[in-house]
Amino acid sequence: MEVAIYMRTSTEEQNPQNQLKDCVGLVGGEKYKLYEEKQSAWKEEEKRECFNLVKEEIKQKRIKLLVVWDLDRIYRNRKKLIQFFEFCKIYGCEVKSFRQRWLNDLSNIPSPFNEIMFNLMLQIMGWLAEEESSKKSERVKASITKDEKGKTHSKYGKVWGRKVISEK
Repeated sequence: MEVAIYMRTSTEEQNPQNQLKDCVGLVGGEKYKLYEEKQSAWKEEEKRECFNLVKEEIKQKRIKLLVVWDLDRIYRNRKKLIQFFEFCKIYGCEVKSFRQRWLNDLSNIPSPFNEIMFNLMLQIMGWLAEEESSKKSERVKASITKDEKGKTHSKYGKVWGRKVISEK
């Protein structure tokens, strides 16, 4: 295998297949192996079984091109995203993203400026993904309310937290 497409959604309500058509366009008619999962990019790697398999395939040099719909499908954490790109570079795997087509354009810039721009843009994109996720988390936290008994409720009225332990 040389080409892989990795698709990830964060919730059960989302469908990873929505990303497939765009990603296939970047493959250019090559055969590919599809990896898809429904898992948060913030969760620890142990819980992202499919992504861990992709990393193992890269390490074994079985994947030379990894296509994703958006870089935030890989990580929403800037440092982890940078580390992943360094990992791919070590094992000779190119990463393409449908939503970040500038990745492909950077190869047209003369060396060493192409690598400088690549690193700068990757830092910026990682920061933006992290920032977006933090803002969403803040909005969710802001919508939480407490009732007169001190119970925490989501914006949908569901009670959060541990069940009260009986005094018995």
